[in-house]
Amino acid sequence: MDKEEKAWHKPQFTAGIETYYIVKDKLTLSLDLTSWSGAKARTFSGQNVVVENLDAWLDLGLGAEYRITDRFSAFLKLNNLLNQGYQKWYKYPVQKFNFLAGIGFSF
Repeated sequence: MDKEEKAWHKPQFTAGIETYYIVKDKLTLSLDLTSWSGAKARTFSGQNVVVENLDAWLDLGLGAEYRITDRFSAFLKLNNLLNQGYQKWYKYPVQKFNFLAGIGFSF
C-alpha cells in the first residue's frame, strides 16, 4: 500500500451467513446471504488514474440436496435469487438469477 492510493477491489464492508437444515436424514436445505459494499476500482483516463466506485450488492441463494442412498445424491442450487446485476470486479458483471443441478456419488 506504499505506492497505491487504495486497496483496489477490496470492499469496506463484507458480511455473509450460510446455514443448513437437515430434514429426516435424507434432505438438506441451505440458505446463504452475502453482502459487499464500498469497493473501489482503478481505471485510467489517458495517463491519469480514475477511481470508480463499485455498487453495493446483496446476493441470496437457496439449495437442496436429497440423499437417495448413502453414496448417491441429487442437488439443486439457486443463486442470486434477487436477480441483481452487479459487478464483483470492475466491468465483470455476475450472472443474474441462475441455478445449478447435479448428482453426487461418493466412494
